[in-house]
Formats: sequence, structure tokens, C-alpha cells
Amino acid sequence: TGGVYTVVDSEAPVKPSDESVRRIIREFLVDIDVAQNTVVVKTGPGHASTVSQALDDAGWPEAIGTIAGENTVFIAVRSEKDGKKLERRIRELL
Repeated sequence: TGGVYTVVDSEAPVKPSDESVRRIIREFLVDIDVAQNTVVVKTGPGHASTVSQALDDAGWPEAIGTIAGENTVFIAVRSEKDGKKLERRIRELL
């Protein structure tokens, strides 16, 4: 404004409710599998980014981070044990 840059206040990110994550998982998840320290989630076409964002925002301690494609989400975990734990957690939401 007036030729000067200003920082726009942003809203703090809101952690999604468990019900919101559950709804997204139930609606878009097609399959899930664990490959050592990677959990692979299959979704319908075009829904991987929605699932990935929901999982990142959930802040579950087993998940280090996610990468989404068109219909696949790769979730990095620290160990195979964490992978199995995360798989169980996601399956319980179905």
C-alpha cells in the first residue's frame, strides 16, 4: 500500500478434527499397504492430494511426511513397526 510492502497477517493453521480425517479416508481411500518404512495409500483418481494433506495436518507421530501423486500417496515412517501402526490407525477409520 502506498508503494510500501506490508506483511499480511495469516490465520494459524487449524488442525482437522478426527471426524474430518475419518470422512476423507472413508470417502477417498481405495487400498493401503506397507513396504518397510513406507506406507502406500491408493485413492480414487485425483484424490491423493486431499488424502495427503489430511494425513499431514492430522499430525500423527508415526508419519514423517507424505508425497502425493494422482491416485497414490507415499507416507514416510521411521520404521516398519511405525508403518504397521499407521496402517492399523488408518484401517480403523474405514
